[in-house]
Amino acid sequence: MPVTPTSLDILRGPLSGLPGAITLAPVGGPIDAVVTPPGSKSLANRALVLALLGCGKATLRNIPEEADDIEVMLAALPKLGAKVTRLEPGVYEIIGTFGKPLGGATLNLHNAGTAIRFLTAACALSKEPVTLDGDSRMRKRPIGGLIDALRSLGANAEYVGEEGYPPVRVGGGDPESWENSVEFGPTQSSQFISAMLLIAPFLPHDIEISIAGEITSAPYLHMTAGMLSMLERSGGEDPVLGEFAVEPDASGAAPFHAANLIVSGSSITVSGIEEDSLQGDALFVTLLDSIKDGDRIRAFDADLSDMPDTAMTLAVVACFADGPSTIKGLRTLRVKETDRIAALVAELSKVGVVVEVFEHESPGGNPDEGIRVNPPAGGLDCTADAAAVAFDTYDDHRMAMSLALIGLRRPNVTINDPACVAKTYPRFWQSFASLYGG
Repeated sequence: MPVTPTSLDILRGPLSGLPGAITLAPVGGPIDAVVTPPGSKSLANRALVLALLGCGKATLRNIPEEADDIEVMLAALPKLGAKVTRLEPGVYEIIGTFGKPLGGATLNLHNAGTAIRFLTAACALSKEPVTLDGDSRMRKRPIGGLIDALRSLGANAEYVGEEGYPPVRVGGGDPESWENSVEFGPTQSSQFISAMLLIAPFLPHDIEISIAGEITSAPYLHMTAGMLSMLERSGGEDPVLGEFAVEPDASGAAPFHAANLIVSGSSITVSGIEEDSLQGDALFVTLLDSIKDGDRIRAFDADLSDMPDTAMTLAVVACFADGPSTIKGLRTLRVKETDRIAALVAELSKVGVVVEVFEHESPGGNPDEGIRVNPPAGGLDCTADAAAVAFDTYDDHRMAMSLALIGLRRPNVTINDPACVAKTYPRFWQSFASLYGG
C-alpha cells in the first residue's frame, strides 16, 4: 500500500481501518505541517490518580481517552469508588474517594505501566484488598521496588504470581498505623517513587520519602512534584486537583521534531507544548537542534537518562547522521513495552545499520547500557530500487512511530502492526499523513 492519495485516505481514517501492514513512500521534498499530539499519557494518568483519591470534584480536560493506557485507567476508577462523568470528548468530571478507594476489585491494566504502578500504591489505601494484573508482557515488568516500599511502610502487599512481578494484591490494612518514612534504593523505574508521591497527600500523617543513590528518569519525579503543587485544599486541608488541562504529549511529539532533521528543509511545527512544560521530553527538540548543521546531521554522543522514551526516535535520527553516534542511559529500555534495545538492534539491521550495545557507568556510578549506531558506509540506501524491508514493531507504540520516520526518506519501507500506536497516540497515522500535504 504505497502512500498515494488513495492510501493516504486510509491513514487519515480510523485506526480500525488500517491493514495489518502499511508500506510508506518518501515525501519527495521538504515538509510544511502543523501537528498537535494527543494529551500526555504521563500527565493524564497522574491527574486521574489524584482525582481518584481527591477530596471533592476534579475537572480534567484534554484527556487522551482513545489511548489504551488511559482507557484502562478510566475503566478502573469507578471500580475503585470514584464517580466519573464524561462531560464531552476528552473532558471528565471526577468525584474522588477522599483518600479511601473502594476495595474488592480485580483490575486488568493490560500493559499500562503508569496505571499499574500508580494504582498499586493508591489501592494500598483501600480497606479491602484489590488485585492488579495485566497482560503477558506486564507480568514481565518489575514492580518489586514499589511492593518493597509499601511493605516497609506497613501496607499489606503481596504477589499473586511470580515474586517481583504482577499480579499483586494490596490493601486491607490501616494507613493510620503506617510508618512515617520510606526509603527507595536504586530502582529501575521512577514510577515507583512517583506512585508513593501521588498518595502522600492523602495519608493520615506526613511521610518522608528518601532516595538512596542515583534517581532514574528524574524529570518524571519533577513532573509528579509539579502536579502535587497544583492540588487545592477543599474544606480547609482536604486536597483536590480541581481544574486541570493535560498538555499535548512531548514524547509523541518527538518523531515530528525528528522529521525536521531527517527531511532536510522541513518546517514541522508541534503545537500546544509550552516552554515551562512539566514534561522532560519537551527538551528533546533542544537536543536535536544541537546536532543539526544545515542540511547535515552530525554524529553525536547523547545521554538520554532523563528522557528514555525518545531513544528509539533518536536512534533513527542517528541512521542518517554523518558517522557513528552513541546514545547512553538506556538501561530502562529493557523493561518497557518490549526490550527496546534488542528491538532496535534487530530492526535497524534490516536497513544496513549496525547497532552495538555497550555497558557504561551512569554519572552516579551505577551500571547502565548504551548503543552505538553505525550507519552504512555511504549512508542509508534511499534510491528508488532500495530493497524492500518490513519492520516489526513488537506491539510497541514507540517502535512503530520511530521506524516510520525511515519511510519518509527511504522507499519500500513497510510497518507491521501499525495499529499498536493505540497505546498512547491512536491518531498517529493521521498526523503522519499530514506530513505528505493535502
